Amino acid sequence: MGKRYFCDYCDRSFQDNLHNRKKHINGVQHQRARKAWFDLFRDAATTLTEEQDKKVCRKFQQTGRCDFGNNCRFSHMSEEDLERLKLQAEAAQRGMKQKYLTSIYHRDCQIYRTFLLPFVHHLQGHGTFLAILNGDKI
Repeated sequence: MGKRYFCDYCDRSFQDNLHNRKKHINGVQHQRARKAWFDLFRDAATTLTEEQDKKVCRKFQQTGRCDFGNNCRFSHMSEEDLERLKLQAEAAQRGMKQKYLTSIYHRDCQIYRTFLLPFVHHLQGHGTFLAILNGDKI
């Protein structure tokens, strides 16, 4: 029977040879399954941008169903869905910004503790240094 190749995206196996593998990988079913898998991991901002660029699917809007499903080139999101997605994207952006600022703060504190604090303690006995810290003119 020979070796078999199992495709995790499509959840199917077939005889493993170059011709069969190329045929499968270039097939529509595999391309759709692969896209669906990677769509699970997209961030809200990317999804929002793509959905805002699409026109609304009239059939989905009228009947609540679309024959194309996830493969439809039009948007199946309502205004409420888009607003919710926009809030998620903004929250993620704020979280990333806060995480960045926190990391900079911790980095600066580490630099202060490692390099500047010993230097400050060393010079505290010198009156000139204290005058500079207080903003006095020398």
